[in-house]
Amino acid sequence: MKKIIILIMFCTIGFAQSNFKIGINSGLAWQYQEDTKPGYTHNLQLGYLLNDNFELYVSGGILSYSKWRSDFLDTYVTNLSFGIRYYLGNNISRLFVLGEVQQSMGDHIYNIEDVNMYKPGNYFKSVSRDVDETIAILGCGYSYQINKNFEFISSLSITIVSSEDDDLHYLRLFTGLNYRF
Repeated sequence: MKKIIILIMFCTIGFAQSNFKIGINSGLAWQYQEDTKPGYTHNLQLGYLLNDNFELYVSGGILSYSKWRSDFLDTYVTNLSFGIRYYLGNNISRLFVLGEVQQSMGDHIYNIEDVNMYKPGNYFKSVSRDVDETIAILGCGYSYQINKNFEFISSLSITIVSSEDDDLHYLRLFTGLNYRF
């Protein structure tokens, strides 16, 4: 009898679906206040479903802008985010709203023209400035449950960067794939 109960327990645990998710997301980010080129962003995300409608998640990733704001500025940052999603409805296909707090660390690299009168031509030297910013993110998105384990997700969000130098606002468009185990 004990063996049957243990067998039933292991079968139940083996086929049960947990509330944890892991996902990979990639996307574009661009500052909408100025005429800038888009940056590329990628992150790895770990989420936990509190119930059918709420999900808490933590994500970490990279963001890179090449020649952002001008031909002489490159930006490379890593970020760590904590967020919450609220799913509207309980269907296979559903909308959600999200909020995040993100800490970004990295470098702005300025490529400054260095004119040397003893050598013909223009030369560039790189000057780096550290980036340490706290960011608030609000957005909405779409989730499609492919099967019981895989989920396609896409979101559009407004990012508000507040730093000592200036306040920036930019849009992020993410697409990714989550695995629920």
